[in-house]
Amino acid sequence: MDSSLSNFFKFFSEKALRYGWLWAFLLLGLTHNGFGQESGADRCTAAASKISQEMATLNSEYLQDVDEYKNSRFCSDCKQTASKIEREKHISYEQHILEGVNQVKKRESMTATPEMYAKLYTDYQRNLERFKQRLKEKNEECKQFAEDVRKEERLKPLRKKFDDLVVEEYKLIDSIGTSDFADKARLKAAKQAFESTQ
Repeated sequence: MDSSLSNFFKFFSEKALRYGWLWAFLLLGLTHNGFGQESGADRCTAAASKISQEMATLNSEYLQDVDEYKNSRFCSDCKQTASKIEREKHISYEQHILEGVNQVKKRESMTATPEMYAKLYTDYQRNLERFKQRLKEKNEECKQFAEDVRKEERLKPLRKKFDDLVVEEYKLIDSIGTSDFADKARLKAAKQAFESTQ
């Protein structure tokens, strides 16, 4: 191998080892440079909003079920409310009842019993608590995203300094003629400043 090329690789490997921490922080900066932070926070907020909407739908459907229980819009055959039949079977409740008139077990509207009201309420409460827990966890996640974004904003000036240092390092590696191409005290101070923010 040509001696100048050999010297270059030797020189480069020595510097890479000596300033390995700088490259590590550069990589850290690239993976946490703010890209995706905002979109992650947006996705989290959207997910929390979706859970809230699902809770609102649950409340609305529960109140509708209670109303239908009171008004005897409940099928004696399939044990479902009129609105649920219409949502899932895509036919009107009246048509559903008429289709079962000639069955052996006649299909008709019935009035809900106290046990049915109790089960409806128990199911509603169980689902509501599940949604509340999901929303609480998602809100905690969103708070963490917001804190990460604030931290990233505080670190931006320091990351800019590291970017500048890396550019200088590359320039000096390209002009490989100098004996010592790094200001050790400046790099050490920058490293300590960065570590103090963690």
